[in-house]
Amino acid sequence: MMTFICRTISFLAKAATIALVFCLLACFGVTKIMWLNYFPPFMFQYFIGAAVLALVFLGLRNLKWLLLCAFLTCATGYEYIAANNLLSSPPSVVSDDSYALKIISFNQLRYNKHVGTFLSRPDVQSADVIVLLEANKHSKESAQKLKNIFPHQFMALGLSSKSMIVLSKYPLENLERIRMFEDDPAENFIVHFDVTPDTNNTPTRIIALHTKAPIPYRRIAERNTELARLSEVINNAPKDRPIIALGDFNITPYNLNFKNLLKQTGLTSLHSVYNLPAHSWPSFSPWVLRFQIDHILINGRVQPISLKAIKADGSDHLALSGSFAIE
Repeated sequence: MMTFICRTISFLAKAATIALVFCLLACFGVTKIMWLNYFPPFMFQYFIGAAVLALVFLGLRNLKWLLLCAFLTCATGYEYIAANNLLSSPPSVVSDDSYALKIISFNQLRYNKHVGTFLSRPDVQSADVIVLLEANKHSKESAQKLKNIFPHQFMALGLSSKSMIVLSKYPLENLERIRMFEDDPAENFIVHFDVTPDTNNTPTRIIALHTKAPIPYRRIAERNTELARLSEVINNAPKDRPIIALGDFNITPYNLNFKNLLKQTGLTSLHSVYNLPAHSWPSFSPWVLRFQIDHILINGRVQPISLKAIKADGSDHLALSGSFAIE
């Protein structure tokens, strides 16, 4: 009986290992075959799975399969660490002539009626800029009540899930709403603007967007095209500006399309500053089962101080709250 159990476990573990290898190989084909884009989001889960399989083969004393799973554990672990910059050096000492910005990016879910509760929190009102995605009439009403705290506001409503509200304590200079594509029935757009607490400082260019979700499958190509458009907008920004690009990109940092965005723009993906990486969706799941589809990207003139994912009622996303020193 014990022999049968061991053989069954061995067979299932080998099958799982082969499936894991296929999943990892699939991650290399995302730029060519659209449906393969569904594989990269599970990188952290692949790491856990490979580690568990390595322990199984260790118990079975199967050296060949143990070595394979040990390699897979190292490969997936390295990918997770590299994508989240967990080996990067801690923030350096901030210079005296820099200024601080606290920014919150939150996909509130367009049916959310509780965004007012979120905006009334002290940790939220301490932000300098808040970007609400999938904003609705409840967001508008709540934002208007906060004009004494956030006197500078931008609202683009009535566009289904692509609505947006920006709240700022500082003037929204050079604000522009850029439609992604003229033939897009969803009328999706990118918003960029400059903010600074002091006119003597170089303003920070903030770029916000919400790409299409990759469901159904045909929207994957549309999302990738929107990310390419984002790359153009970033590269067209003034070269001397600190840049922060943020929003719900609907793509994880392990996807080659996302890595190409970073390569083309020279920005860095910010997911961890002295905290667990910001797994932001779905909010109702434990951290280990959430994915990183909300992002804050920065260039070299933006020094990260802190980043964390914070909970909010009524949304399937956690909000990203980041503090930065602007050089």
